[in-house]
Amino acid sequence: MECKEKAFAGSIDSLESVPADGVCGVDKKIVFGPKRFWNDYVMRYFTLDEAMQTPLHAHEWPHYVVILSGKVEFVLKDQSYILEGLSWAYVPPGETHCFKNIGDDTLSFLCTVPLEGDPEA
Repeated sequence: MECKEKAFAGSIDSLESVPADGVCGVDKKIVFGPKRFWNDYVMRYFTLDEAMQTPLHAHEWPHYVVILSGKVEFVLKDQSYILEGLSWAYVPPGETHCFKNIGDDTLSFLCTVPLEGDPEA
């Protein structure tokens, strides 16, 4: 798939927000994917408002996550991890997980998945 993007650098803030599975208080932007330089994976930038969380869910692809700012409770199966900015997390395929903003500010993180994890990207 050929990339039609003309810019080779820019601000994440200038990227268009896309639906985040109908979750209120969660914003999603596609940083890299088939329409921008990366055909096999999708790197998304998420922000979660204070006290918001992603749904508890599972699927057959992994997540590679880098927490940029804020404080999060990362729930994986029956374990819970408290992480802050400049932390990372890995979600294995098929495992139940969610991310809860437990800080006093907006939580921001990058989440990379194979293309099947975000086919509209």
